[in-house]
Amino acid sequence: MRKINYNNLLKKFCILLFAFCICASGAVAASAAEDDACASTTDCTGTYANGFCTVCGGYQPAVQNEDVVYEISNAGQLYWFAAVVNGGYGDVGQNTWANVVLTENITINTGVLKADGSLNTGTFTEWTPIGNYSADTSPMFFGTFDGNGKTVSGIYINGTSNYQGLFGRVDGTVKNVTVLDSYIKGGSYVGGVVGLNVNGFVQNCHNSGAVIGTEWVGGVVGNNSYGTVQNCYNTGAVSGTYYYLGGVVGSNENGTVQNCYNTGAVSGTYYYLGGVVGYNLNGTVQNCYNTGVVSGTSQGGGVVGGNNSGTVANCYFLQTTDINVGLSGIGDPDDTGVSSNEGAAPMTADQFKSGEVAYLLNGDQSTIVFMQTLGTDDYPNFTGAKVYYGYNSCTETATKIYTNDSTVSAEKPHSGGTAT
Repeated sequence: MRKINYNNLLKKFCILLFAFCICASGAVAASAAEDDACASTTDCTGTYANGFCTVCGGYQPAVQNEDVVYEISNAGQLYWFAAVVNGGYGDVGQNTWANVVLTENITINTGVLKADGSLNTGTFTEWTPIGNYSADTSPMFFGTFDGNGKTVSGIYINGTSNYQGLFGRVDGTVKNVTVLDSYIKGGSYVGGVVGLNVNGFVQNCHNSGAVIGTEWVGGVVGNNSYGTVQNCYNTGAVSGTYYYLGGVVGSNENGTVQNCYNTGAVSGTYYYLGGVVGYNLNGTVQNCYNTGVVSGTSQGGGVVGGNNSGTVANCYFLQTTDINVGLSGIGDPDDTGVSSNEGAAPMTADQFKSGEVAYLLNGDQSTIVFMQTLGTDDYPNFTGAKVYYGYNSCTETATKIYTNDSTVSAEKPHSGGTAT
């Protein structure tokens, strides 16, 4: 009869018990990892970096303040808001009337553009516009988006779809936002801020990114239809392959573009290229200026490329021996094929630098919009000092000058009359 070795049995039991404990602990760890995972990108339980879930990439929801306005402080929340407008996200249904305020500068990508304004190499996160017509529900934004003086940097769109920009289609209010370091390329209705503005209000917006499309392409708004674009400016390059290309607005149809300016290059290969507005149809363009180079094959204007039954008033553009040579203010007024400077006059670099253009742009407006710190600013802007026009001394030989000195006299000293 064999003798049982209890010591060996005990050792084997201990080994089996140890192995079981390891397996059990592994299962617990795996279960814990599963608990840390997100059920879906719309049900995140992870942590957020720049508003994107570090586990699944889902978007951080924005939170409404006491005024029922969504506060957005990072890129993920901006993507979340776009998704809500475009069709809903998670347990939040579609809301095209939502109101938003930016509380911080937003950075989506960095280094999108090279120093010369062309597209940089690299891989960038793509942007889907707020009010994206390509979405199944084809939404339009009806709410109020207040940029609160903040910036949105690094928008990257590189395709052929229509209605492209920070916003695709707007019938609401977009204000106080600046688009920086962005590359926005699409088909028709492409703008740095808004692709198509229908009855909406775009105010105090600025773009410095590259904007590229086929037609209805503008630095700020691609097409302004029955809407208002006010106190906006563009410093980025605008280009297209067809018509209706403008430094600020591609086409203004029954709308108003006022107190706007462009310093970026506008280039194209077809009809209706304008320093401020490409084509003005039954609309109003007033108190605007352009210093950017307008270049194309035909029908380009220093301010407006083509004007059909519209009004162009108190506008100016830079013309020197090597900038906008041979251009008129309006490339084709009333589709007559004959250019005109009526309401859109050429000005020299000295006339801009002196403060003359800034003073003229303000005209008789009750609120002074255009400023210029003379001796520092070469061109009018929205942040410099107020420009006055008056006599520089109290002698009979005094001459009228443009100055930031509010003490100048509008009347010629000792003459008792009104200066002319």
